[in-house]
Amino acid sequence: MRKRSIVAAVLLALPFVTVQSAAAGSGPEPSRRGTVAEPAPFSSIPPELQAKMRAQEPLKRAAEKVMAVARAGRGDTGFAGLSLEDGFVQVWWKGRAPRAAIAEARRAAAVRVAAAPYSQAELKAAAAPIREQMRADTEITFVTVRTDGSGLTVGVSPAARSATPKTFAVSVPVTIEQSESPRFTSRDNDTEPWWGGAQIVGGDTVRCSTGSWSCRAICTAGFAVTVDSVDGILTAGHCGRAGESWYDGAGDWIGTGYAEHVSHDLLLVRGNVRGNEQGRIYDGGGMGPNPINTNSGFDKQVRGWEAVYPGEYLCHSGARSGAVCNYKVLSGGSYSYCATDVYGTRECYTDQFEAVQADGYPGSQQGDSGGPVFSVFWGDGTGSSVIAKGIISGANSNRLLFQDFYTAAVDFGINVIR
Repeated sequence: MRKRSIVAAVLLALPFVTVQSAAAGSGPEPSRRGTVAEPAPFSSIPPELQAKMRAQEPLKRAAEKVMAVARAGRGDTGFAGLSLEDGFVQVWWKGRAPRAAIAEARRAAAVRVAAAPYSQAELKAAAAPIREQMRADTEITFVTVRTDGSGLTVGVSPAARSATPKTFAVSVPVTIEQSESPRFTSRDNDTEPWWGGAQIVGGDTVRCSTGSWSCRAICTAGFAVTVDSVDGILTAGHCGRAGESWYDGAGDWIGTGYAEHVSHDLLLVRGNVRGNEQGRIYDGGGMGPNPINTNSGFDKQVRGWEAVYPGEYLCHSGARSGAVCNYKVLSGGSYSYCATDVYGTRECYTDQFEAVQADGYPGSQQGDSGGPVFSVFWGDGTGSSVIAKGIISGANSNRLLFQDFYTAAVDFGINVIR
């Protein structure tokens, strides 16, 4: 069986070329998958960050008790938001918070409750006309609900040409923030069963950065998933479409697009992701030309999926960047932005999460789109596997934009293969 090579990624919507990476030198012998044995699980994550991530485990269990009540209310509760803080969960609620749920959450970790002027449902409804305005007005770069329930934050391009300040016909407070437009953000030679974190190439001819139509979209495989006896890969919707053929970086056919949820920027690609192995993702170094993680290529088993919480520390594994950690989640799944997909169509994406890269690295790079966002699984005491959290959508400077796996599960009825 051929081995997978580590080669440089092609940027999204650029001509398909590959550049051989520098020789790895002496070290562990690569496996048939091009990966090597990692010295210790997640050895590239600094010990102090590992300690912060482990300390959030009881906070996430407490947060889930509160979120269960908020979801069950289907938008009718006073839930405004929550955040994982240093040693406690901060909850914001309009009106009386659910005593039983808070009490149950406090059995797992400390929980503090504060009053909010608006519920999350009210603020999402207030954001709807701004999202519509953003479709036509490219100077508006994003809109998001503030986690504390105090109002909305709207991004406006620093290069905005309008002579008058932006105004929005909404009845809630709006904070204006100067922000560039988010941009879309491959491991090159994968083989069946397909892994997350590998480069994938669309079969359609799409728009190049030069404006010509002779390029292929290049993105990253997300998680191996299953729904209604159909197995495949979850990736970013802006990378392609349902019915399109998909290939790995070496040109081997993976399968066809099965289903797309445009507004959530999600796409399912049918393909063999089982074989005799569990669902896995690539970890470790990226393919370049400027990978953030330059370690050898590693891999990890996927042990399940969980919801995402503001304040949580996460990692991603884009094919170009490699596995990068120390992303702290900022917003609670209410970030919306518009961009032009590979077919030249301006689309708007909603219910995204936003996370800041605390070390100052880019949120993600071109070619990372569709890649897995994950947390470390500590349940076996070793931290040697991962929990699915979401799919990379794009980036804005050092901010990562991604769709959470909970939303994907609701949209498609999927579960991860583990």
